[in-house]
Amino acid sequence: MEKIKRAIEGDPELRAFLQDAQSVDESTLPFTTKEEAARLLVQKVGISGLQDIQTKAEQGRITKDELIHEMEQKLTDKEIKALKVIAYKELYK
Repeated sequence: MEKIKRAIEGDPELRAFLQDAQSVDESTLPFTTKEEAARLLVQKVGISGLQDIQTKAEQGRITKDELIHEMEQKLTDKEIKALKVIAYKELYK
């Protein structure tokens, strides 16, 4: 987790992407737990889709922008915002 945190803090674009998560009113989000987030991702992206994304990321075959674009195609703005809030809380709790 510390490695991920350093990578985000070293990347201004990723830092900006997560920055608004700290001031979100969680009562407006469609979900607020990691478990709910996992269920949503499996439902909307699929296990094989998530595995494919992981493989591409590990092999450097997908950029941040491509990944964000792919998620924007499958998830609503509120769902993405909820994922940002969960990620922010996990990294900075």
